[in-house]
Amino acid sequence: MDAFVAIWVAGAITLVYGGYHYWIFIDKLERARMGGKIPSTFLGSRMGIVWMIASPDVVPDGASHRRKAIYALSAFACIWLTGVAISIWLHP
Repeated sequence: MDAFVAIWVAGAITLVYGGYHYWIFIDKLERARMGGKIPSTFLGSRMGIVWMIASPDVVPDGASHRRKAIYALSAFACIWLTGVAISIWLHP
């Protein structure tokens, strides 16, 4: 049972950490968008997490937050899938 608590805590920490850096990246993106620093060819109507992953070095000063958000949210997905796999494996 302690393993499940550790998985939940690790998942919560990575989700909060990734969410924070995603929020900072989106903030920098919107500031650059309003300031006209992003070329119009990169702008789209839907600029979410997929755009963030597919568009490196577009947002000024956003590369480190982009990378940290991607790594942390990927770690969250892996931790969550590990928890699901362990619960299925241990289920009688």
